[in-house]
Amino acid sequence: MIDFSWIYDEYFSKKLPDPEHVNYGYCYVWAWIAHVSSTKTLRKKVVLCADGGGYHAFVRVGDRVFDSESPRGAMDWRLLRSYLRMDVRLHTMTEFRSHREWLKKAGLGQRSIESMARDFGWTKSTK
Repeated sequence: MIDFSWIYDEYFSKKLPDPEHVNYGYCYVWAWIAHVSSTKTLRKKVVLCADGGGYHAFVRVGDRVFDSESPRGAMDWRLLRSYLRMDVRLHTMTEFRSHREWLKKAGLGQRSIESMARDFGWTKSTK
């Protein structure tokens, strides 16, 4: 069973009170860390995803999706807690990569996801 709870514990818990808060401005960072910091075997299976409005990012591994509030996964992206709060469509990988508009919406300027991840203690090491 895949469990991404280590991402919140290791990178976000010192600055954010709970995993839900990751989904209010830092979900792209969470998804990016899930992708680049997973074991080499798992990293090949982790697919970065985002909704069509650019408001939420998560990862897919096989037939399950994961975010900070669902670290053990859900069967459908619309069942993630953050999606129960909004009406969305799925982004493509290309749209995920061009996250600058989302950063503007979130008031985070033009910073890269990698730069934002460093704010939470991420380094280029992998699990």
